This record gives sequence, structure tokens and C-alpha cells, in this order.
Amino acid sequence: MDTGLPPLGEPSPPILQAAEISGLQIATTETSTPTAVAKDGDRRPGQDDGSEVLSRPTPRRQLAVHDLNRICSAFSAAPVDESAGGDPVDAVIGRLRERIAKITMGESRTRVAALASWERAERDLLKERRLAEEARADSERERRRWSEQRDELLREVARRDESVRIVSSNLSSAEDEIRRLFSEKTRLEAQVEYMERRCQAENDSQKASVQVTIDRMENEAKIREAHLQDKIDHLQRERQQHVLEGLEYRKAIKRLQMDLYDAQRRAALQAQIFQGPSDAEQASNARELDNLDRQIADLTAELYPNRKTATATAPRSKRR
Repeated sequence: MDTGLPPLGEPSPPILQAAEISGLQIATTETSTPTAVAKDGDRRPGQDDGSEVLSRPTPRRQLAVHDLNRICSAFSAAPVDESAGGDPVDAVIGRLRERIAKITMGESRTRVAALASWERAERDLLKERRLAEEARADSERERRRWSEQRDELLREVARRDESVRIVSSNLSSAEDEIRRLFSEKTRLEAQVEYMERRCQAENDSQKASVQVTIDRMENEAKIREAHLQDKIDHLQRERQQHVLEGLEYRKAIKRLQMDLYDAQRRAALQAQIFQGPSDAEQASNARELDNLDRQIADLTAELYPNRKTATATAPRSKRR
């Protein structure tokens, strides 16, 4: 049976050499001349083997036994029994040899199990590597397919970007035109509003002046009417008195009525004169604004075909 120990005549392992040297040093601490503890059969006549030193009940012997027990404890071997007798160094060396043989046999079994496990792990690793290579090939094919799809999508995006750029350019042009038309419309509306305010102010001023004139003429007409009424009454009284002069009285009354009608007609004409701008000018301005409204609505419908436009309002010429 293989015990893991070296054959006789071959040097011991380093650990046993250390144990033997420790034992030798412990055995020779009591002598003045260094001597080695000889093994059985190697003792020469007249040579001190150190047994007397180890058998002495001295503190150094107890210390040597304590050191040997520490060595046994380090290698999980049985401690030295002092009552057993014999050479404690040989006992320690024998026990250490047995312990090392057991450790060597355990390491051999562990090494065989580890080698089998390593072979299984290597087979599994080769299998996993083959699967990984297949997955890598599939991934490469998938990557190429996705790369082709990405290139196609990039080309489609480029085409759409070009379309968007053209539409954006057209949209910018249309928005500039709409802004220009809105600015023109705002300018014309401001001009029309200014003209309306100016006409309204002139009309108010002229109406006030005409109203004053009309009031004055009405007062004068009332005064003249009252005066004429007095004359008519007087003439009627004279008519009663002067029947023969009735024709002349009637002519005078008719002439006075014609004068009153002429005064009223002149007042009406003067009121028409001071009415302000003609309706033709206002209708022309309203038609121009209606044309601008239609142009803006057409451009908005062309720019936003899907947007619901508000119901068209009545033309400006019909709003007044």
C-alpha cells in the first residue's frame, strides 16, 4: 500500500525534516557538545544518544515535550504521552508520518475528483462556446438585417425631410404673403376707420351747424308765419270789410305761402349739402375691403385644406 512516505534511504520531505531537526535541537539543549539522537541500529559504542537528557524531569524536558505536542497539534496528530516511555521524537515522527500519509491519500482522491469535474466543466464550456458561436452567427445575421432596415428607414427619413423642407418653404412663403395681406388689411381698416371718424366728426360739426341754421330758419319762419298769420287775420278782417279787394288779398296770401315753401326748400338743400362724404366713396372703400377679405380666405383655405373655416360674414358694403 502506498503510504505517501519516502522509501528508506531517501531524504524525508521538508516538513519531516523540520520536525526531525526540531526534535534534535530539543534533545541536545541539555548537553554542552551538540550530538544527534541516533535511530535504532545506528548507535555507535560509547556515543551518548540523549536518552538520559529526555528522561530527566527538568523544565527543559517539559518544554521539549510541550514543543512536540505543538507540532502534533499543528498536523492534527495525537499528542505525546510522557507516561508511555520511549523516545518522544520517534513517536512524534511516526505519528506525523501516519498523518501525512492520510493527507496524501485524501489529496489524491480530491485531485481525481477535481480532474473529473474539470473535464466535465471543459465539455460544458465547449458546448456553451459552440452555442455562443451559433448565437453570434444568428446575431450577426440579425444585425445585418436590422442594418439594411435602418438604411432603408434612413433613406425614407431623408425623403420625408426633403418633402418637409419643400412644404416648410411653401408654408413660409404663404405665411409671408398672409402677413403682408393682413398688414395691408390692417392699414386699410385703420384708414377707413380714420376716414369714418373724420367724416363722423365733420358730419357732427356740419349737422350742428345745419341744425343751428335750421333752428334759426325755423324760428324766422315761425316769426314770419306768425307775422303772416297776423297779416292774414288782418286781411281777412279787411276782406270782410273790403269784399272788392278780396282777389288782391288772396294773391298776397299765395305769394307769402310760396315764400315760406322756398325757405323750407332752401333749408332742406342746405342740410343735404352738409351731409359729408358721398355714399359712393364709402361703397368703394367697402368693396376694396371685401376683396381683401376674399383673398385672405382663399389663401387660408389653400394653406390649411383640412381646417374648418368660419362662416363668411356679410360684405362690408352690406354691413352699414
